[in-house]
Amino acid sequence: MQQRIVLVLVLLSARLCYAHPVLYDCRYPSYSNAAGIHQYAQAWRVKISYNTVSNSARLIGEGGTVKLKTVKHRDTAALSFIEITPAGNVMTISIDASSHSVYSRNSIIGGKLVATQSYGTCIKQ
Repeated sequence: MQQRIVLVLVLLSARLCYAHPVLYDCRYPSYSNAAGIHQYAQAWRVKISYNTVSNSARLIGEGGTVKLKTVKHRDTAALSFIEITPAGNVMTISIDASSHSVYSRNSIIGGKLVATQSYGTCIKQ
């Protein structure tokens, strides 16, 4: 019986060893909106902490962290992350297998759609 308990503890600890998050450092130098394509004066940055075991993620920004829904794309290394703000606005970040990324912000402000997309890269740290 003791051997079984030890085996279970070893297996659980091995799983926990692999549960460390992957950190993506995302940098977006350009964006587009209804007026066209623009360059930020200084690249806009966010970080994403992604746990590969639990498939959970958090956006790390200047204002703190926010829980994200994670979508793994079938048969690729690509990921998408979804945030729904308290106001009901939808934000998505997609990262392809080559580290290219797009951050889409779809907001309703004053009853009108305000959408932007930022383009850049997310590098796995």
